[in-house]
Amino acid sequence: MLTDVSLEDPALLPAALAAGTADRLTVPAERIRPDRWKETAGRIRKAGAEAVLALPYVFRDAGVRWLSEHKTELAEAGFDGFLIRNLDEAGFFETFPVPGKRIFDAGLYTWNHISAEIMRSLGADELTLPYELNRHELAERGTDDRDILVVYGKIPLMLSAQCTKKNTGGCLKKKAASGLSAAAFSTLTDRKGAVFTEESRCLLCYTVLYNSVPLWLIDKIPENTGSVRLLFTDEPEEEMLAVLKAFENRESPREGRFTRGHFTRGVE
Repeated sequence: MLTDVSLEDPALLPAALAAGTADRLTVPAERIRPDRWKETAGRIRKAGAEAVLALPYVFRDAGVRWLSEHKTELAEAGFDGFLIRNLDEAGFFETFPVPGKRIFDAGLYTWNHISAEIMRSLGADELTLPYELNRHELAERGTDDRDILVVYGKIPLMLSAQCTKKNTGGCLKKKAASGLSAAAFSTLTDRKGAVFTEESRCLLCYTVLYNSVPLWLIDKIPENTGSVRLLFTDEPEEEMLAVLKAFENRESPREGRFTRGHFTRGVE
């Protein structure tokens, strides 16, 4: 079973490499300067893991211009694959073929074998299984080594063009473009007191809102699962390492807040 450790904050990369759990490490394109993509891919591959570059969740005109401006760096970086998060990015790679696997994220829904085949016809080498399917629906859909099950992580709930940074501390787009700003995580509290993780993707001006508690399926992985992904967002290094150790031992979640998502109950 292939283990994909996906990092939304590249500051966690040294610790993730040292842990040695990952067969594949996925890092965010927007958080790493394009002139350092090649160095980053090299570090990951030197550690014996596949290197994957995660593309933006939102791919509007600004994203197309940005990636087009850095086609040379993209082509020469040497990544083993690319995590594609929307159909516009799939189309971009059709017009600009770069060596590497095309790994479609969960937002490119494959509810059944028919939709899975359609996505593969659009260039997908691997598919991330939908969060919404329960264990019985996953079995009915059918899975193989080309499918990835997310077994840990705060799941993205919403994408928004509204900016929490510009209206509070000022726009960070220029700093993001220069590579000077770290992952801009903060928290939002709703009227019921639930605390959600919010990530400002300042380079391309959008926001990702994550679930207030992480998905935990580490102890529920079906026997026929070909690949799994652990998604880390704003976790401190110590917490990430504890989760990786728990994954290696297939531990149940410790006391605290977590969710099984739709794995046991599905959606209606």
